[in-house]
Amino acid sequence: MSASVCGLDVHKDSTYATILYCDGRIVSQRRMVNDKVLPYLSAYQISRIKIKEMTPQVGRHTVGMAKFISRQEIMLDVMFITPR
Repeated sequence: MSASVCGLDVHKDSTYATILYCDGRIVSQRRMVNDKVLPYLSAYQISRIKIKEMTPQVGRHTVGMAKFISRQEIMLDVMFITPR
């Protein structure tokens, strides 16, 4: 079974990533500086990334991360989620 979903919680200087198998089991969880996110993700077979929406102050970093990921050669379905 390969990992297929990644959740990103993007902050100004760092991102917390969780990679899950399709059945919900956690493959990996890690906090890293923002420029290390793509190298980290490239080690897994990910088809979808969900990015947690943040406050307006941090939101520009979240949008920037989504744009950066979408410009890469990897085909990913990037979507924003709003925490309840």
